[in-house]
Amino acid sequence: MVEYKNKIFALSNNRNSNVVNTPNIYKKIQSLVTTNGKNYNVKEEYIDNNVVTNLGGYEFLPINIHINNIITSFNMFHFENIYGKIIEEKPFTYIFEHFKRISDTSEINLFIKVCNGCEYNIGQIEGKCIIESMKTEIYEVRYKRLIKWKGYKAYLLKEAQHNYMENIIRYDQFFKRNPLYYSSYDNYQLRFDENSLDFIEKYIDLSLDKQKLFDSRKILYDSNIKDFVCYTDGSIIDITKEYVSATFGTTFYNLSLQKILELISSYNNWISSTRAEIFALLITLLIAPSNSNLTVYTDSASVISNFEKFKFYNFTLVTRQIFKISNNNILWKIIMDIIKENNLSVNIFKVNAHADDSLNNYVDNIVSLAHNDQNLGINLNYNNFYDLPWIPKWNGIVIEKSLRKLITLTTNTKNLERRRKIQLMIEELPCIEQIKRTLFSLYKERFCPMCEEDEEDFNHIWFCEERREDMDDLISGVQNWLLLEINKILDPINHITLEHIKNLNDIWKLEVSEDHITFIDLIKGFFPCSLINFFKQLLSTKSKVEILSYNFRNEILDKSMIFWKVRCNKLNEIDRGLGIDKNVKKQHFGKEQFIDKTRKSKNKKYFNLQSLQSHIYFGGNTIDYYNIVDYGSVS
Repeated sequence: MVEYKNKIFALSNNRNSNVVNTPNIYKKIQSLVTTNGKNYNVKEEYIDNNVVTNLGGYEFLPINIHINNIITSFNMFHFENIYGKIIEEKPFTYIFEHFKRISDTSEINLFIKVCNGCEYNIGQIEGKCIIESMKTEIYEVRYKRLIKWKGYKAYLLKEAQHNYMENIIRYDQFFKRNPLYYSSYDNYQLRFDENSLDFIEKYIDLSLDKQKLFDSRKILYDSNIKDFVCYTDGSIIDITKEYVSATFGTTFYNLSLQKILELISSYNNWISSTRAEIFALLITLLIAPSNSNLTVYTDSASVISNFEKFKFYNFTLVTRQIFKISNNNILWKIIMDIIKENNLSVNIFKVNAHADDSLNNYVDNIVSLAHNDQNLGINLNYNNFYDLPWIPKWNGIVIEKSLRKLITLTTNTKNLERRRKIQLMIEELPCIEQIKRTLFSLYKERFCPMCEEDEEDFNHIWFCEERREDMDDLISGVQNWLLLEINKILDPINHITLEHIKNLNDIWKLEVSEDHITFIDLIKGFFPCSLINFFKQLLSTKSKVEILSYNFRNEILDKSMIFWKVRCNKLNEIDRGLGIDKNVKKQHFGKEQFIDKTRKSKNKKYFNLQSLQSHIYFGGNTIDYYNIVDYGSVS
């Protein structure tokens, strides 16, 4: 049935948009042999336990072939895939021009080039390598984009991997010759170990609530019930804060809506409301008895839409498809495995959040109260996926986002960090005076959002009297951090005190000086040689000095950005109160000319910026290095 449906799907999605309706006989067979008449889980009486199965999750290629299509054929004599372009159709065969594969078998893109003649050539057309194959052995190549290399008589087929297609075709050819050995992937799955792990053992690592999962599953198995109604929910509080909490839960009822059990827990990493909802669905499936029917209610539209999408693919995705899932791909992979292995029939319905549904309100309430319980937690085990040969990680954390999106995210984050460093160095943080350059008509009468008395330029950000205590705390925090980091490196007998740190007099001063490097200059990224010399006197190696300097710069940057963010939140709050949003700013952009009061720096202390000189003389990136100023040479 699955094989037939795949062919119907292929026909209904061909390039000519020809739609083929599912025959009535197919629907009738489906209603007779499947567990609920709608899915592809075949009833036990139709299953022969001696059947050898599975396609390992592969889908057949399209079966509609046209002239000039790029095709592939499996050569049984040489046991390999060959490629070509259809040039003629006969009653039972296709004739195609042969193309040699140039790309590697594992490359994601397929590169093929016209063959000038080989052992496959039947010699019907002079100057071309021609091959004739049975129609049943021809498959159209799926690709995302076709690029022609006219000068080389070659084609580059984007996202058409040789290994992937070869596996599909080998399976297809085998089962065409041995149809009795084929059965639906729903009912059997390839196992490397017949005594496979229990799902809770397989996918749940050491966790506070692992035993709860076993206990809950036993209750459901002992109930001898196969039809359940479940309500799930997830909850997030204090997101973006260090004490963020993510909880989730599920409740099981019989068809008479009598409660059987409830289960709540929490998780860490990749915090989002959608992930909490998916976790709730996961534990529901983990403890459900095999061959059971679940009607699940959730208030997450995202969970439902993703579930229905994966259901369309019969909960079977290849590795590349899994890693292209936008978010929570490993969670969805586990969910799909459980549904297939345990032969679960799952239907999910939307319930309006906080609607007048007593059962939904109940699970909402217990999940919300769980934020107060510190003895909850479920950790996933990522080491038992037989069909995922590797799991990508970043900083030891499993990546559960689309890999392409994560690379974009990390690139954007790095670019933002560099942008902030540049803005600090050249005193161009978007303070009020800086904003006036483009939105003068909107901000010309505005002052510092914190004190609302003085003009806010770069220096005022740090000197504002309303934030003097915050600034003192920032400086004190940096001093204590530096003391702790230095003493971590030194032997206990050589430990220094806070007084040694504070004796670096000028760099802790909150002022603008023409003769000395002050704390404002540290914020901008400029280090005096006296500070580096202080590090050199304490630390034994150059590498330790460099690492400490690098970490010290990042610590100042991080604390400064936290200080700056408080000010930005205050400005946004004032703007919202005045009805200023993005659309209003667009209307006022450049509307009124700003008269620039040109300021020329007279500070002599920046005459000897060694990293800037190195950048000019030798190249390199000034932002990734420290700007060390030798004020001893300043005239």
